[in-house]
Amino acid sequence: MIVQWRPDADAASQFMMNEPDNDWLDSDEDTQGPSFQMGNRDLMKHEAQFKDMGYREGLEAGKLSELQAGFDEGYNETGAPLGLSLGRLLGETDALLVITASKQGLTENQKQARHDLQLFSLKLKDLKLDDLAEPDWEAFEHDLEHHEENNVAVELEKRRHEVAARPNYLEEFRHELDQYRYILT
Repeated sequence: MIVQWRPDADAASQFMMNEPDNDWLDSDEDTQGPSFQMGNRDLMKHEAQFKDMGYREGLEAGKLSELQAGFDEGYNETGAPLGLSLGRLLGETDALLVITASKQGLTENQKQARHDLQLFSLKLKDLKLDDLAEPDWEAFEHDLEHHEENNVAVELEKRRHEVAARPNYLEEFRHELDQYRYILT
């Protein structure tokens, strides 16, 4: 305990100043007044801001790691195999167009087939992953949940039927290319 001496104070005041529980700098005004309440509010506000920032940073880090994992899975299981198959079809189509471009003596049927093959090539180049791949059902369902007018189960089932009724474009395109190859070679 630190003893403080003030020459102008009486003995009782000197005793009260030296008591550890009775700090003369600490008054009720310091812990209950408007400045304390304002300081306390500021402290709580800053504390909430830091907690919020930490939550957001953690959420962002989690999203990024899940996003990368989802991308890797989608790329390896869906995107790359479909892209490779489509790339082969495009390569074979373009090769057949190049081979037949300089070929002399094409019949009318072959000329028409070559013209159709050019259109077929454009159709292949316009394809998107959504045209070929199975939809991301989780994302589709999540999107539906944010539209109040939709019954999620009904809309999801409707979309599943649409996708199931969709033809296998890669098989159809392979068959179509084989027909052009047969006519043109």
